[in-house]
Amino acid sequence: MECNKEEATRAMSIAEKKLTEKDYNGAKKFVSKAQSLYPNLDGLRQVLTMIDVFVSASNQNNNESDLYGILGVDPLADDVTVKKHYKKLALLLHPDKNKFLGAKEAFELVLDAWCLLSDHSKRKSYDQQRKYKEEQQKRDADANQEEEKIKRWFDELREAERRFKNGMRRENENSTAEAERLFKRRVFTTGNANSTSEAERLFRKPMKAEDANSTSEAERLFGWRPWRCVN
Repeated sequence: MECNKEEATRAMSIAEKKLTEKDYNGAKKFVSKAQSLYPNLDGLRQVLTMIDVFVSASNQNNNESDLYGILGVDPLADDVTVKKHYKKLALLLHPDKNKFLGAKEAFELVLDAWCLLSDHSKRKSYDQQRKYKEEQQKRDADANQEEEKIKRWFDELREAERRFKNGMRRENENSTAEAERLFKRRVFTTGNANSTSEAERLFRKPMKAEDANSTSEAERLFGWRPWRCVN
């Protein structure tokens, strides 16, 4: 256990250093490590409370810290609850009792929050400003969301138009190519019996004796020539 205590003490020292560097997540990580190594180590609760105060103070809304978060109370908490939480934090963070680095700064944050929230008029003004800023943030968020929605709609419209044009272009290209294939190529091929080339082959070449319709065949069969004179 003594070995664990030494390791836990070293982890706490690192956590203090992280606090001075405002690395609150890192500080909390090493405090949690120290707590797991030696749960009864002195100062664990004090340092964890300091971290919570600093984190709440860093959660600013328009450069204004979350005073309710610093005291660890709900915005609807009554005066008794607010005072109770302040006293609890003051005991843990007062520099006379808390010797860890950053304790004084954490205590001052708690004191400032208490001074404002314990005054009814100041608290009311703070709540009004807080509500207005929250509503403004919501309006801005809604406006940004609507703007993004419109932007996506236009992007989808442009994409649909692009696809439509590309589809029409491909269809036109295919239609033109097909038209050229059907109508611009030489239709009169040799293999077409109705083509001019085929007609030339059949009727313009010298007729052979083997052709049953030729004059030579007639001479062979009947032994006469139509242009000879008969004596």
